[in-house]
Amino acid sequence: MASKGDVGGVEIKSLNLVLILGSVREERNGERVARYVSECLAAKGHKVHILDPQEIKLPLLQAPIHFRKPEDIPPVLSETNRKISEADGVVLVSCEYNRTAPPAMTNFLAHFPPASFKYKPTAVVTYSAGILSGVVCAQQLITLMNELGSPVVPQAVCIPTVHETRTPNGKTNNDHIVGGVKTLIGNLEWYADALRSQRERFPRI
Repeated sequence: MASKGDVGGVEIKSLNLVLILGSVREERNGERVARYVSECLAAKGHKVHILDPQEIKLPLLQAPIHFRKPEDIPPVLSETNRKISEADGVVLVSCEYNRTAPPAMTNFLAHFPPASFKYKPTAVVTYSAGILSGVVCAQQLITLMNELGSPVVPQAVCIPTVHETRTPNGKTNNDHIVGGVKTLIGNLEWYADALRSQRERFPRI
């Protein structure tokens, strides 16, 4: 399947993406934000696997998958790692706790080796109930993903007062959010298609 890319109007092959949520609290806004972003991606012809720490109940990290013997790896950990490894790109949707990335997000990511993320781009979307929009969390996630070898695409989407801009079904008429997500997806398509081509041409370093 081809997707009409936003950058230069170039046709690109459909992307296989994983979207990871960062919040597991009750009445979280992350599900609505993730639904909107994933629907925008699906409308462009891309396949999105949502990885939700609330459903994939990984324990507090003691040993990541790459420190375990193959026979000691739980099936849920192996299956989740497979989805990340096979993805063309990553989308992180996260709130901000105490001016930092939430533990659900960092604990989830820490279970998997850098090799699962390497040479595929990450798009970052954060939100908050206040006016700061999770921008501190966004900067921390950008640093983390870059260190994992997953280059973060430009122009993260940071959503303030999320409870006022997101409807229960995940829709929005906020021009800032609509335009920001459109630009983010265009950047993700550009980087993901380019890096997919490089992964196919060259062995990993």
